[in-house]
Amino acid sequence: MQYSKPKRIIFAGCSLKILKAFGEGNETEVVSSVSFMNTIAPRFMPDLIVTGISSVYDIREIRSSPLLKNIPVLVCGENFQQLSNLSSLVSFPSVLMCNECVALKKEFITRLNRVLEKKEKFSGAKTGSVVKYALLYMNKNVNKKLSRGDIAKHLGVNESYLSRIFKQEMGISLWNYLNIFRLSLASKTLEESLAGIKEVALMYGFESDSYFIKAFKKEFGVSPGKFRLS
Repeated sequence: MQYSKPKRIIFAGCSLKILKAFGEGNETEVVSSVSFMNTIAPRFMPDLIVTGISSVYDIREIRSSPLLKNIPVLVCGENFQQLSNLSSLVSFPSVLMCNECVALKKEFITRLNRVLEKKEKFSGAKTGSVVKYALLYMNKNVNKKLSRGDIAKHLGVNESYLSRIFKQEMGISLWNYLNIFRLSLASKTLEESLAGIKEVALMYGFESDSYFIKAFKKEFGVSPGKFRLS
């Protein structure tokens, strides 16, 4: 991440990819549990907390510290399919959720940079909660043929409104977010199974294998077949 000046970041339970991408050029501390943050904060006051732990209890523990009460938190995981207590998580201010595959994208990093540089702000609690619910819905239904209209209808909001606030909060459009997430999961399936290209395409909600191949090549620079052989 590139800033006008280095930022202080505390990492807890993050992948090596996230550590490398967000830690480069910044001052960092790495802890195995959020419980250690309260002891670190007095000597290392962070500008950002990045955690791969999506437990409400862990976020609550971070927010229980007066020093960390208003520090931006990025909850970054491969998927949030098992997260069932999101209604509690969305109540915390300045907490952003993002799938790891998207968090590494330039568009998202640029958006986060602008927030940390105080050039932009996180969305309000109500708007931010709609975005988080959209993320959870996509995570839990990634194997279905989803449209922006489907997601908006499920959330009970207008499609154009959802598209606008999602892009505003995440720095990337809802549709691009969903495609990146689907393709990331598809790439792992290609690496770890013998499932055919068409089968993998259907597995992650792509309408046709030809569209899947085209989108995959655009994302990874090679076709699914060559990716599997590499």
